Amino acid sequence: MLNSNQFSMLSPEILFDISYGIYIVTSRDGDTQCGFVSNTVMQVTSSPIQIVTMVSKNNYSCSIIEKSEKFNISVLSKDVSKELVSTFGYKSGKDIDKFESLSYETDSRGLPYFKQGTVAMLSCNVVRVIDFGTHLMFVGEVVNGEKTVEGKVITYKDFREIFKAASPKNAPTFQQKLNQVKMEKDLYVCNLCGYVYDPEVGDPDSGIAPGTPFEDIPNTWVCPICGVDKSNFSKK
Repeated sequence: MLNSNQFSMLSPEILFDISYGIYIVTSRDGDTQCGFVSNTVMQVTSSPIQIVTMVSKNNYSCSIIEKSEKFNISVLSKDVSKELVSTFGYKSGKDIDKFESLSYETDSRGLPYFKQGTVAMLSCNVVRVIDFGTHLMFVGEVVNGEKTVEGKVITYKDFREIFKAASPKNAPTFQQKLNQVKMEKDLYVCNLCGYVYDPEVGDPDSGIAPGTPFEDIPNTWVCPICGVDKSNFSKK
């Protein structure tokens, strides 16, 4: 069995190969809606069908799920938009209304979920809560579900490769050491979400052509993942 010193010598990339899906977990308590990006959702029983998800106690959604005792899971697809990931992965419902500018549906209980950029939705009632110190595990019994749009699900590995970003800070998989990316001197990393700006690649979706040095990017440019401005980037 490895001790902590031996583990610290292992390559961080080993953990990146563990297979996770990427989901948006949503809930509602009265007039308050919430949601966050999660990579820890798993089926644990088949009769009845039960799903577990881990939620940081620092996450705004945690107390809302506790109070409402229900949540929805939107299973994200590979064509999920950056806007959806950015809004629910790197911003807090304490500061903004995450649902204000996005199209969403509601189930029979009034809980929000998403169709665009997803492949399926599951509605769950909380049947058990387990305290893991920094996180609560909610065990939910599935009471409804539907296929939303045909497509391929996105995995955690896909997420890192497609969006070039690190785990949100409240995710169970977040570790500062594991989110540090080995950089060359001309690369820049977002201090909030870990997105890497590579001058050779640029950011064509935002009008930044390949070959554009970071210094030449207009000050109006923002991180394509979390939306912070370029002053929040560090050279590595």
